[in-house]
Amino acid sequence: MPRGKYERKKTVTESNEVFSGSEKVIDIAKVAREGAPDIEVASEDVLRNTEKMDRQRFMNELLEVHIHDPMGDQDSKFCFLGVNGDCLWLRRGETYQIPRKHVEILARAKAGRVVQTRHIAPDGSQTYIDKEVLNLQYPFSVVSDPSGSKGAVWLREILKQAA
Repeated sequence: MPRGKYERKKTVTESNEVFSGSEKVIDIAKVAREGAPDIEVASEDVLRNTEKMDRQRFMNELLEVHIHDPMGDQDSKFCFLGVNGDCLWLRRGETYQIPRKHVEILARAKAGRVVQTRHIAPDGSQTYIDKEVLNLQYPFSVVSDPSGSKGAVWLREILKQAA
């Protein structure tokens, strides 16, 4: 090991050396006098009638949902539903009012298993045919839906989709 003075060479780039920041002074009085021509203000009607807002409103509607009891001892007594950081832990076997976005997670949570059926060929040889079966991880029932038939159609479409 060498003896003597050891100097560490600078290899790390400091963030304040790369970005020194910038300041922009805005004169509010000038903006109030002259206006801001590059900012377009949307009318209230445009903001209220957008398709995205309607979808958001639909997905945040509260549905009354009953989550069925666990089928066996290995099944979890709770189910976790998380949508973009909005998380719920729900005890199975109870009824809750939860947003539709969480009901979608319930409908998409599926567990797969393989079922084998024995097949005997005409020559006497035996084989097994594998078939994957998907079931809901947390079976549930919708008790009430404020959207009525629109909500029922939406739920049927979600349940039809494969995992």
